[in-house]
Amino acid sequence: MEVVLIRIGSSGGWGCGGFPGEGGGAPMAGLWREEAELGGEGISVCGVCGREFRGRRSQRTYNLKQHLSIHAGLRPFQCPLCSHAFNRKSHLKGHLLARHGTTLPQ
Repeated sequence: MEVVLIRIGSSGGWGCGGFPGEGGGAPMAGLWREEAELGGEGISVCGVCGREFRGRRSQRTYNLKQHLSIHAGLRPFQCPLCSHAFNRKSHLKGHLLARHGTTLPQ
């Protein structure tokens, strides 16, 4: 399998609001790269740990942004019943059910 590097992310922008790196001068700038497999689907690679994400570009980008939030230490989803915080809403929902026997209030 031949892999060709097609872009290295260093502009700092992700094209969506609320992610570290928006607006330039970003802490997450340069921490990812995309590669194209000749004759196959693309790969995005985490610049911190090297984890690979495959598939359609939009899905790879989404998955990689979710993954980079782990390295950034972001935990924006605070449990309203205890001190735990999570980097994904789905993790908070699972915690609420498992630990507190409830769901998120509507």
